[in-house]
Amino acid sequence: MPGTPASPRLDSLQAARGIAALGVLVFHSSQATGARVAALPPWLDAVFATGYLGLDFFFVLSGFIIFASHMRDPRTFKAARAYFIKRVLRIFPPYLPISIALLVAFWLAPQLLQSVHGPLPEPSLLSSLLLLPDDAPPALTIAWTLIFEMVFYTVFLVFFVSTRVFISAMVLWCAGILAWTGSESALLDTVFSMRNLEFLMGMGVACLVRKRWGNAPGLLSLLIGVIALGAAVVALPAHPPLVMGACFAAIVFGLVILERNNRMRVPAALVSLGDASYSLYLTHNPVQSIISRVIPKVLATSSWWFAMALAIAGSIAVAFSYHRYFEAPVIGALGRLVRRAPPPLTGKSGIPLRESP
Repeated sequence: MPGTPASPRLDSLQAARGIAALGVLVFHSSQATGARVAALPPWLDAVFATGYLGLDFFFVLSGFIIFASHMRDPRTFKAARAYFIKRVLRIFPPYLPISIALLVAFWLAPQLLQSVHGPLPEPSLLSSLLLLPDDAPPALTIAWTLIFEMVFYTVFLVFFVSTRVFISAMVLWCAGILAWTGSESALLDTVFSMRNLEFLMGMGVACLVRKRWGNAPGLLSLLIGVIALGAAVVALPAHPPLVMGACFAAIVFGLVILERNNRMRVPAALVSLGDASYSLYLTHNPVQSIISRVIPKVLATSSWWFAMALAIAGSIAVAFSYHRYFEAPVIGALGRLVRRAPPPLTGKSGIPLRESP
């Protein structure tokens, strides 16, 4: 969550969040460009498709940040309420204007319900406005990940009951996920999706970094995570969440340890991209969709690289504007209004954190 200038944070994770959001943008831009403007070289299309893995990173990072940020909170109803209010205020104010605008656009122009993969079903008001699992998708298709986030935030409320109950609940949740074979219930399929294991892995990393580690384990973990991720991308085309989550968990652990030991310096531009990553995540699909639809009508001939470059640059520009002039001011104002935010967040071993999806 955007904080005051004095709020501490881990710049390496903030930068990694920005890179992950950029990867998702590149993936979606390549899809839209290939379908509406001009085909990309097959090998390059396959490379850009790996940007989708940014979603796996987001889930691992979310599990890490939520647990590391709240592991010292008291087990009280007041603490649980404060936690959930912060989560709702962080997710919904930047999200709802975009979702509502898309719902209106689809109502006024149903022909817009045509994606690069074919016709889309009518969007669900339940998932579009409340981020609740439903059979129909949300108006902002990428918001399916926010539905998972809200499920995780809700399950995490068990933490405020007691440590013993929380550990038991997480073990049972993990077992249920591994045993689940699917159903006709959107809610149950979401709660017991394999992707939720990535949140659990992130929480596991938060437990590990409480110990004081030297530089060697951090560097080794980072290298293993990167190498294993590259190998898994090549060897496992389906990109199973269990494997991808483990790779990203190793990467997050390495980044945290190295930065905590002052062994890592992060470029300010990447940190700024991380600051605006939620806005980029929310706005890039509508922006690149508009650009990919307009280019063929405006230009007689256009190349895929020009269309992609324009989509990426336009999406980043809109995201930074949305973050600066809407997301940050609105969330800041709501935070001041609620006046229930705790002091700057630090983990048990002094790990500076910054909450953000």
